[in-house]
Amino acid sequence: MHDATRVRGLTLLVAAMAATASVSLRMVAAPAAAVDPRLYAELTWHCIGPFDGGPVASVMGVAGVPGTYTLTTPTGSAWTTTDGGGTWAPIDRGPAPAASSDPHRWVDPENPRRVVRTDAKGIEVSLDGGQTWVASHRLPIADVERLPSHEHPTEARTTTRTIAGAPVNVSIADPAKPTLIFAGTNDGVFVSFDAGAAWSPLRQNMPAVAIADLDIRGHDLIAATRGRSIWTLDDITPLRQITGATASSPATLFDPADATQPGSVFIDYDIGAAPARRVSLTVTDTAGRSVRTWHSAAASDDPWLPVTRPLETTPGHHRVTWTLRFDAPASPHHRFAHLARPLFAQLPPDPDGPRVLPGTYRIRLDVDGRTYTQSMAVRGRAGAVPAADERARFDLEMKAYEAMGVAHAGFVQLKAVRDRVKPLLTSTDADLAAMAVDLDTKLAAIDGSDWTGLVIPDVDEDNQAELDEQAKEGKHPDFVPPKAVSLSKDYDDPTSVLGRNFTNVDPPPAFAIVGTRLGELVARVDRATGAPDALAADHYDVSCQRLAAVLDTWRAINAVDVPRLNVELRTRRMPTLAVASAIPTITCAAK
Repeated sequence: MHDATRVRGLTLLVAAMAATASVSLRMVAAPAAAVDPRLYAELTWHCIGPFDGGPVASVMGVAGVPGTYTLTTPTGSAWTTTDGGGTWAPIDRGPAPAASSDPHRWVDPENPRRVVRTDAKGIEVSLDGGQTWVASHRLPIADVERLPSHEHPTEARTTTRTIAGAPVNVSIADPAKPTLIFAGTNDGVFVSFDAGAAWSPLRQNMPAVAIADLDIRGHDLIAATRGRSIWTLDDITPLRQITGATASSPATLFDPADATQPGSVFIDYDIGAAPARRVSLTVTDTAGRSVRTWHSAAASDDPWLPVTRPLETTPGHHRVTWTLRFDAPASPHHRFAHLARPLFAQLPPDPDGPRVLPGTYRIRLDVDGRTYTQSMAVRGRAGAVPAADERARFDLEMKAYEAMGVAHAGFVQLKAVRDRVKPLLTSTDADLAAMAVDLDTKLAAIDGSDWTGLVIPDVDEDNQAELDEQAKEGKHPDFVPPKAVSLSKDYDDPTSVLGRNFTNVDPPPAFAIVGTRLGELVARVDRATGAPDALAADHYDVSCQRLAAVLDTWRAINAVDVPRLNVELRTRRMPTLAVASAIPTITCAAK
């Protein structure tokens, strides 16, 4: 963001502060009811340091510069972070300008136009070299009696405000919604949705600690504590939308904040009463294509699908994180697929779904037959990959992603037949058993999930060190023999690096094998910083042709071999096998 734009934004902020102060001086005639904390129950504080703890006197963010905060301590020292609390550095005192009587003025060495002026009471920031200054938009701590309309608000008589019996140390109004006010006491943070008429606790998961200062930057609330460092409450967007009608509504889907790629966004919703039917949350693009889905149903036992956490349906506020990606593809090698339930359920799948393009997306919440919708914008990062390159990446990644879905659909059909054939393999009817073995052998050849082959282990650091040591001693390095690796067993074991990518073998085409290759391509294209290269495009073409061949083989088996076995089953008055009604298809570029 240019400095001029920042200054204009800060000027507007100062105007909002003045308007907010006048709003804070109004009291409602009748007592108001506090908002039920269950409406924002899943908002969570995060400590961002400095992690040696200690008291903080004041904190302030910088408008338009996410993750940049400056704090002061009661002794007057100042610290700053530019990465959201990942690292903190002291602000070195420099000589004060000759024309200034303020000895606590520092210039950002990376941006001399950014000047920070601090003392034990607060922080002011200038983005134009000290010409204009902006401080945190804090409000007077006061109870104000309603005055006749002709009297000026500044003539009001004030008394110190207390909340829940504790004196208020600081209060701050939301510049986006002036009637939303936050206050810090010796017992924690409180929030008012009606300009201070009623207060509700906002301590959430923060330990009991006195609050010295508060600030709001963008969608985040920042709290300075007297002994527990700095904490942030991520994305207070739902707090800006809570009204008296929210609690009585069967469900509420809050309007989410816009997002920037790459990144993530919170989607917040509230359930009024336990629903009788399944709850679903869906993100679609402008064409109506499903992008991301969450369901309250139990997680699938399909090993091709990633471990997912069911959508929460208990009464109250719930929050899900959308990483701005499509649903993870069906894949035979999701990391931790067999070991993650439920310990590592929050880990991202491997491979993950493609990153979405910038644009407008629609969010739909379905609860007990009622639908609630919102829309949100995903913006591209300024100065990132050119739009044409990003589109090329997305198009190729989506082709591989959709091909993985086709491979899985065919695999599910095949697996249903193999499950029915399995009991026939040990039939006492020798002729029937022989026909079942013949069919299962053909099915196994295009299944691929139980394929076992010889793989030459990749040389890791330990092996390489041993080989180097043998070479120094004049010995011929030991030959590394190939080892048998099972796609269905070793591939999902995170402790086994052996043959994890199957890069040095060429297994026969099969659903699981092609799905694995396509999954590798999805991950590879996703990591690219520009348009995919010709090798990636060729990788897809080869995988597509192989998948088409596997589908043709499956189509022939389904049309000939399965009905042939069904004839024998009917003559024996036994249940027949289901014949797939529609074999998936895929269109590949001509070779």
